[in-house]
Amino acid sequence: MRKVRICSLSVGFAVLLSLAGGARCQIGMLGYGQYLRQGLVNGGIGYASIDNESYVAITFHPELAVDKVGIGLNVYFLYNTRTGHIRSQDWDEDYDYFRLIRYARYGWKGDSFYTRVGTLDAARLGHGFIMNYYTNEASWDRRKIGLVLDVDFGRFGFESIGSNLGRAEIIGGRVYYKPLRDITSMPVIRNLTAGATFVTDLDPDEDRDTEGDRVTVYGLDVELPFIDTDLLWTAVYTDFAKIDNFGSGRAIGVGVRLKNLGGLARVEARLERRWLGKEFLPGYFDAFYEIDRFVPLPSGSGVYKKDLLKGIQEERRGIFGELYARVLGLVDVFGSYQKLDD
Repeated sequence: MRKVRICSLSVGFAVLLSLAGGARCQIGMLGYGQYLRQGLVNGGIGYASIDNESYVAITFHPELAVDKVGIGLNVYFLYNTRTGHIRSQDWDEDYDYFRLIRYARYGWKGDSFYTRVGTLDAARLGHGFIMNYYTNEASWDRRKIGLVLDVDFGRFGFESIGSNLGRAEIIGGRVYYKPLRDITSMPVIRNLTAGATFVTDLDPDEDRDTEGDRVTVYGLDVELPFIDTDLLWTAVYTDFAKIDNFGSGRAIGVGVRLKNLGGLARVEARLERRWLGKEFLPGYFDAFYEIDRFVPLPSGSGVYKKDLLKGIQEERRGIFGELYARVLGLVDVFGSYQKLDD
């Protein structure tokens, strides 16, 4: 039996086009670059042990982009620390070269039309209160072909996501409506937006014979952008979410986006006041969801992420903040902050 252990720890840095850090053993990478209107070079470096041989794992995820069309590539090498050779078994089949393609996209998140097929990085619906920075790439050998499709028709629109086109797993979407857009010409009020989000995981343990493992989260939101220029976007919003058969939560927040600070930096931030009920987690479908959705045990059973909700038996209130910045087109910084009232 082949024994495989891969675990990577990488530092977020960039070379001209963009480099973001990742964790090969768990999540791949967060991939915030999908929101940046330029070509990307994401990557990571780490350690792998296969059949008692030690390797340095090197990953590059460049994107080839022309206008709004982008093709993401997946270049992965295992360097044998004993022999000094690249592991040839990773490149001895036609399928190995097919895996070089991570995704194809048209447009960017936030455009009136945006779609992406293949590996999904940092996928988000609405303000992220239900799905926040989700990725369908949990491991190199179990890659999935997902789909994101967003269309804005002006007065209404939708965001949608499917984690795996090969079988029905995580399916979600958000529809939104601007009821005052054609009624008033007032620049702020006319952009008032109401939205509804629905996300479900039909098969967390990937066993169709298992009954009752489905998990569904749905919610409502209202957003009011009050500044929207080429330099600055900011809005206030409120979110409500409910995990089916479990608890619910709500939040009020403000989002800010500095789109281009003199060509030196791009900054996105949000600050929320949250009221979280029992048996509820905000951002349930997060960056680690593909790993946490079902964790098998040696006994043959396993633990579902939704089972952990039963251990949350206290209501929580507090402040949550999130910040993303790109400086000089070279460095990506991401951080989050949470402080409960207690």
